[in-house]
Amino acid sequence: MDLRARRLAESASAAIGVKSGVRILHASDLHNRVRGTMWIRALASATNADVLAFTGDLSGLGSLAERAFWRMLRAPHVPAIYCRGNHDSDRLARYVLSSGGVAMDGRVRTAGGLSWWGYEDPNVTRLLIGPKYRPSLCVSGAKNNSPGSAPVVVAVHNDLMVPVVPQGVRLVLTGHYHRQRYLEKDGCHFVRCGSSGGGGPFGGDMHACVIDVDPVDHAPLGIWALSTADGGVSETWLRS
Repeated sequence: MDLRARRLAESASAAIGVKSGVRILHASDLHNRVRGTMWIRALASATNADVLAFTGDLSGLGSLAERAFWRMLRAPHVPAIYCRGNHDSDRLARYVLSSGGVAMDGRVRTAGGLSWWGYEDPNVTRLLIGPKYRPSLCVSGAKNNSPGSAPVVVAVHNDLMVPVVPQGVRLVLTGHYHRQRYLEKDGCHFVRCGSSGGGGPFGGDMHACVIDVDPVDHAPLGIWALSTADGGVSETWLRS
């Protein structure tokens, strides 16, 4: 494992402290970047994560390299859930399932002792070529998707895929925009983790989030935004 990635991960873990409840490591938008992949894997170990939640765009072109990056991303003995982003291929979801991961497909799934719900981004795009991203597809797709009323953690690629707070949901994880964002609305915590691959076309600060949740009602107990710019925790959005 990369020494710098491990040091950054240990710094973040020290700033967060001992976990309470079930600990989620939230990553997104790696876009085939090796350094981000190594950092997330180091974070999973250093923070003692119970589950890795990846909210899309492992790739940039839906390339055959997706399998290799998914293998690198997953830390041993840490369950992983994945929801397809607009830059991921259909093949990746099938490989996630065959490798023991959980792919969000509109049904409630279980991983890390928690119930999860999400669905695939309806957009399929490629960097520089092909159709442009259409936010309207996310809005229309949301009308036909609902997690029901049971306690779940929602994981989708784009905020627009969850335009209203589903009944009983206390936590929604998203990606896509490469910027960290937190919003509390009607008792639900919306967490966008940023870009774990480093943002722009030539790299940049890498982002992730750590969320401790109650295993019964899936309510957040602590939420920390991580950035390599700070070497650890950039913001603490919630602490019980």
